[in-house]
Amino acid sequence: MPGRLGARLLPRPRQLVDLGGELLVPADGLVVLAVPSPARLLGSADRLVAASGRAWEIVSSPSVPAADVRVLVMIDADEVPQPEGYRLVGTGSLIEIVAHDVDGARYGLDTAAQVISLGGSPQAALRIDDHPALARRGFMLDISRDKVPTMETLAVLVEILADLRYNELQLYTEHTFAYQHHRVVWADASPMTAHEILVLDQLCAERGIELVPNQNSFGHLERWFAHGPYRDLAEMPDGFTTAFGTRFPHGFSLNASDPAIFTFLAGLYDELLPNFSSGEFNVGLDETWDLGQGRSADLVAEVGKGRVYLDTLTRIADLVDARGRTMQFWGDVVNEHPELVPELPDNVVALEWGYEADHPFEERAGRFADAGVRFRLCPGTSGWNTIGGRLDNALANTERAVDAAIGGGAEGVLLTDWGDNGHWQPLPISLPAIVRTGVNAWGPEANRDVELDAAIATVTGDASGLLGRYLDQLGMVYRRSGLSSPNSTPLFWLLRLRKDEVASLLEWTEPEPTTENTTVALREVDDVLAGLGRSLQLEPPQPERLGGEAVVTELKWVVEMLRAAANRGLAVLARDSDAGDEVTNRKFELIAGHRAVWDLRNRPGGQADSVRRLRSTLDDV
Repeated sequence: MPGRLGARLLPRPRQLVDLGGELLVPADGLVVLAVPSPARLLGSADRLVAASGRAWEIVSSPSVPAADVRVLVMIDADEVPQPEGYRLVGTGSLIEIVAHDVDGARYGLDTAAQVISLGGSPQAALRIDDHPALARRGFMLDISRDKVPTMETLAVLVEILADLRYNELQLYTEHTFAYQHHRVVWADASPMTAHEILVLDQLCAERGIELVPNQNSFGHLERWFAHGPYRDLAEMPDGFTTAFGTRFPHGFSLNASDPAIFTFLAGLYDELLPNFSSGEFNVGLDETWDLGQGRSADLVAEVGKGRVYLDTLTRIADLVDARGRTMQFWGDVVNEHPELVPELPDNVVALEWGYEADHPFEERAGRFADAGVRFRLCPGTSGWNTIGGRLDNALANTERAVDAAIGGGAEGVLLTDWGDNGHWQPLPISLPAIVRTGVNAWGPEANRDVELDAAIATVTGDASGLLGRYLDQLGMVYRRSGLSSPNSTPLFWLLRLRKDEVASLLEWTEPEPTTENTTVALREVDDVLAGLGRSLQLEPPQPERLGGEAVVTELKWVVEMLRAAANRGLAVLARDSDAGDEVTNRKFELIAGHRAVWDLRNRPGGQADSVRRLRSTLDDV
C-alpha cells in the first residue's frame, strides 16, 4: 500500500517506507500542535481534519491524554536538519510529524491530509521523510499586460501554488499598483490597491508563501511616460523603435543620467513596500533597449553602456537596501556585459531568465556562481504569445531550469507567466508548467515521472480527469502548422500581425517552408481544432477549484481563436476567400468571447487595450 500511496501523493516524497502493521483513523481524538506560534499552522490543521472526515479537535498543548492524540506535530531541527523538511510516522492510531521548522510542519500536515484522504482506514503503517530540493520555489504572474486578476482569482491561484509547495509569489507590476501620488497612471487599469496587497500578503503567509513586491524600475515604463508629468524622466520621451521593429510611441526607460529618477523611485518604494511583509523586492531592470539612445547618450559615450547600467543598478540597490530589503533584478542586461558581473553589489539576487527549451541556464548559472552573486533561474510557462500554449517547450524549459538550479548552486527558481501583446491566453493554459515546475522544484528524483494529467486533475479538483488531456492537445497544436517562431507560436502571430506582415512568418523557420505546404498544414490545424471543440462539448472537464463551466468556456474560446488564426493564415497566404469570410463573419463573436473570458477571472482595466489589438487584425483579412 505505501508504494501505491506514494505514487498518488503530490508532490511525491523523497522516501516512503512500509513499517508493517496498520495505521488507523479513529473517529475521535486530538490534533496537537506542539510548536511555537501554533496559529501559523491552524489552516493546515483545519484542512487535515476536513480531509479525515473525523470529529478531531485541534489543540496546542501537549499536556493532554496520550491515548486521545491522533496527530502530534513537533519541531526539532536536530532530528530533521533540512530546512522545510519533515518526518511523518503513522502507526497504530497516531501520526507523528517532526519538522525542521514551521514550514516543514505545514508540509507534514498537508501530506498527512493526503495520506488519510487517499488511504482510508485501516491502511499500512508508514514513514515519510521529505524536504525540498530548492529553497526558493516561486511563481510570477504578469498583471501589467493587460490583465489584473480579481482577488477571487488570486485566492484560487494561491491555493494551487501552496498545494504544489511553491513558497514565493510575485505580481509583475509596471503601472498596476494604486499609488496615491500617481493616480493618472493607473486610473483606467483596475490596479491592485494597498488594502488588497495587505489581504493577499496575509493569505499567502497562511499558506507558507512569501508575497514578494515587484515594480519595474528602469525599462518597461511606457505606461508612465504616456502621461505628461513623467515625460521629463524618460530616456526618449518621444518614443523609439527597437532593433526588432517594435515601436513605442512614448518613453520606455528612465533617463540614467538624471538624478531625479532616484527621487522618483524612492517615492514609489516608500508607498509600495510597507504593504508587504517580505524582505525581498524585485525591481526588474530588464530590457533597457533605449539606454544611451537619447538623453543619456553623452554619458554612455563617455563611460560605456554597461557601466552606466551598473551604476544605475547600484544606486537602486542602495535605495532598496536602505528600506531593509534585498533587491532582486533580472539578469539579462548585465549578462550583456559579463565583465561587470563580479562588480554587482553584495545585497542583490540576480534572476536569470530564458524561455526556450535550449536556454543556457547552466552557463549563466556558472557565471553568477563564479562571481559569488546570489541568483535564481527563471523559466516560463510558454503561454504568452501563443493563446493555447507551447507545451513541449514549457516542460523542457522548466525541467532544464530546475536541473541547472540544483546543479549550479542557485537559490531556486521563479516560474514566469507573462502577458505580452494583450494577454490573450487564459490562466488554465499555464497549468501544465505550473504543476510540473512545482513538483520538480520540490524533488525532481521522485517527481520527474509524475503523470501530468493526473497531477492537474488533483490540484484543480477535476473529477473527469480530462483537463490535462485538453491542455496537452491545445499546447501541441501549434506544432502542426509547420512554422516556428521564438518565444511565441506562428498561430498567435497570424492573429496579431498586419496582413502585409503575415508572409514574413515563412521566413522565421528553417528550412523555409513554402506557401503550399503551410496551406496544407493550416487546414489540418483547423480540422484538429474543430474536433477538439466537439470533444469539449461532449466530454467537458470538471475542475471544481477553477470553476468547471468557466474552464470549458475558456478552452472553447481558445479553440475558436486558434481556428480563426489558421483561417486568417489561409486567407492571407493562400488567398482562400472562404477562410477569409469565416474570419470576417465570426469577428464579433470572437471579440465578444474574448470579453466574456476576460471577465471570468479578471478586472475590467486593460480589457479595452487587449480587445483593440484583436480587433485590428480581425478587421484586416
